[in-house]
Amino acid sequence: MGAMFFQNGIALGADAGWGGYTGNNNYVVRYDFTTGAQGASRVAIWLDMIWNRRGDGNQTFGFKLSTGEYDFCNARGVTPDSNTALLEYSPQTGYGCVLYATDLNLTPNTRYYLFVYVISSGTEYYTGWNCVDPAFAVEGSYTPPVSTVSSISPSVSTGGNVTIVMNRAGNVYHKAVFSYQSSTLAISAPFADTLTYNCPRAWLNRNTAAKSITVDVTVTSYSDAACTAFAGSVSAQFTLSADRDMHPVFYAEALNVTAVNSGSAISGFVSGVSRARVSFLTGLISLTDCAGAGIEKYSVSMAGKTYDSETPDILTDVINIDTALVCTVTDTRGMSHSVSVTLTVSPYVAPSLTELGALRCSADGSENESGAYFKVKFRASCSQTGGNTCTVTVAAKPSGGSYGNETVLSGYENGVWSDRWSTPAIIGGTLTGDSVTVRFTVTDAVGASSVYTVPMYRLQWAMKFNSSGTAVGFGMAPDAQNALQIPDHWRLYGGIPVLSPSAYGTAAPETAVSSPVEGQIYLRISS
Repeated sequence: MGAMFFQNGIALGADAGWGGYTGNNNYVVRYDFTTGAQGASRVAIWLDMIWNRRGDGNQTFGFKLSTGEYDFCNARGVTPDSNTALLEYSPQTGYGCVLYATDLNLTPNTRYYLFVYVISSGTEYYTGWNCVDPAFAVEGSYTPPVSTVSSISPSVSTGGNVTIVMNRAGNVYHKAVFSYQSSTLAISAPFADTLTYNCPRAWLNRNTAAKSITVDVTVTSYSDAACTAFAGSVSAQFTLSADRDMHPVFYAEALNVTAVNSGSAISGFVSGVSRARVSFLTGLISLTDCAGAGIEKYSVSMAGKTYDSETPDILTDVINIDTALVCTVTDTRGMSHSVSVTLTVSPYVAPSLTELGALRCSADGSENESGAYFKVKFRASCSQTGGNTCTVTVAAKPSGGSYGNETVLSGYENGVWSDRWSTPAIIGGTLTGDSVTVRFTVTDAVGASSVYTVPMYRLQWAMKFNSSGTAVGFGMAPDAQNALQIPDHWRLYGGIPVLSPSAYGTAAPETAVSSPVEGQIYLRISS
């Protein structure tokens, strides 16, 4: 350990032997020492007083440490690294004082300089101690400095970069270890103060049910560029989220959309009839971008309603209009992809009959209003979609009776009277009575039906009473009691009874319509 004495910053030599301040002169004593392989954390020096020129002086002393040999050679009143103390008598230590500094971090194998100087002014005095070779102690060890994290990207999407900026401690170097739930994802190359690292989708393989994970980052400091001499570590975190393209991928070719016309012989999409069956062809759905996630569910959205399924087949409700089906595949991470398919729906109306007519006839088909047979005419129509066709059946019911068996009509000529049936040739054969109702039923391949009725009456009756005189029929024989009857297809117009001063009398119908006679009601019948 060497010593050097300074007066007002000028070196006086190694054996001047005093320190302090007097008059205009400032005296500083410098000692030098070299740390060992472990460095040091504590330094102490014993100032063993050997003489005091001016009795009761009260100046205090301390010291500064530096690796620069002249940094504090004229120090006075500077905040010390050590404690401060008077050179005075103490029963424990005798004459002098101990100056010490703790919580130091002196690097190994390094030359340091310790400057002893006056801290505070007071009564001037020269003081002397064993300045050339004082008692001196260096203890403890060096703790390498550890960097701290200045900033880290708070959130990153897969395929993007996380940036870590360090508050670098000295000349240390760093490595970053990225992990999820204690499992290492990656280790960076050594870096000085800033690291930019790409975060691949594969990191989300560790949790196939999460759209985002919290990535733990441990940044280790090393005292050498090769990062072999550990100096300490700090931790940080950031959120890694799936990027927007990290989802199942498929196209319209992966969808098989067919019409379901339950109980019907038609094909294609028909309004009010068809339902859509959507089958996802799983072999054409790519999960390459899903980082280990599987398919969670399949969905179809239509007209504000969504159908979800764990299986790749979905059946919708009945479709009424042209509709867009939004078909979606969602993975276990909740990431989804959709493809839209537009369905064109053919219009549909129930089957119908027009130009209906029915006539009673004889067995040879000749018209006979009292015949036991009948023949019909009609024009049938149905929606011409998906191969739709219709069939017509007919049944007859006598007045007061019930309908007989349905006869399927074939070979008929729509819109004309015909007795040229293929099977049967003539309908009926058992008709009796004056009034018969014929019921037509038209049914198409969808399964929808429309029903019509046509009455057949013996038209030779303009008005007929029943045998008991309790019912009367106009244009037909009555088949009810205590009733006035007209054919079903007739319309009834009622006159208006008006009271007048005239006596009861009669008037022609044409006159009664505008000038009715008191007490009379006229019925105008139109067929």
